[in-house]
Amino acid sequence: MWNRLFTLALVVYLPIGFPATAMAQQQCSTPNIKGTYAVSYTGTASYTGTADEEPFAAVGTLKVDGSAVTLNVDVVNHSINDPKKTTATVINSGILTKNPHCTSTVKWNSPPSLWPVDSEQVLILNNGDEIHLTWLNHGVASGTALRMTSSLNDIHNCSDHFVRGIYAQTCNIDLLAFPGSPGSTKGSYSGTLRSPGDGKFVGNGALNLGSLPTISTQYVGGSYSVGDNCRGTAQFNFSPLDGKNPDGKWKEKIVVFNQGKDMLTTTTSTPSSTGLNIVDLCRLTRIGQ
Repeated sequence: MWNRLFTLALVVYLPIGFPATAMAQQQCSTPNIKGTYAVSYTGTASYTGTADEEPFAAVGTLKVDGSAVTLNVDVVNHSINDPKKTTATVINSGILTKNPHCTSTVKWNSPPSLWPVDSEQVLILNNGDEIHLTWLNHGVASGTALRMTSSLNDIHNCSDHFVRGIYAQTCNIDLLAFPGSPGSTKGSYSGTLRSPGDGKFVGNGALNLGSLPTISTQYVGGSYSVGDNCRGTAQFNFSPLDGKNPDGKWKEKIVVFNQGKDMLTTTTSTPSSTGLNIVDLCRLTRIGQ
């Protein structure tokens, strides 16, 4: 009796013309995408000949043309056992294949030594304006790609003047070594930067380095250079709020997108006087003029 009533209720509940199998098989459409993206990665990688997974960060560009994918990133890797930092530009190509359940997979051709992964799961969001990537082997890492343009042509319209206004900056940091603390730990930074678009900037923020006291009055000054391809370099000087006695130049790789409204950065070298060995990934978003 109860089974008959339940079946009747289910039939009445289903809209007319709505097949029952649709409840078990939700449909979606993975768009065919084309364009150039600003991409960033962070995580750990298992490199050939090493037993440990080593932290890394990368920023650069990703080009997608239907099933054809090209990656061009600056990779910064730190070895836990060897504090020497390795920075290199990785260029690789791959094939994007659609899977069921709204996902895709990219398989890379001949992974370089600093990019050991050979396949990644891909989620395409917002009609292709945003892509999320997850390594499927040789490490634990993820990436985010944000559309710069719908064209595959090389970008040749950026300059220092694109970076202008007030930016909110947030960074996630892996500290592999710093004075007075053995082993690795997590850190973070948040603050603001201001630039008139002339290749120089100033700002301040809060720096949290693991178990060390949070430094909330950091002065930041420095310079940057953006090529016409929207990629470039920056040098940061951190010091007390009065700007005196800076601790030296922190060098960064940067990618500018969204007409200068957004940037991605990663540190390629820190001053030897700090004793820091870090891997970081920062996002900057313009919040004012």
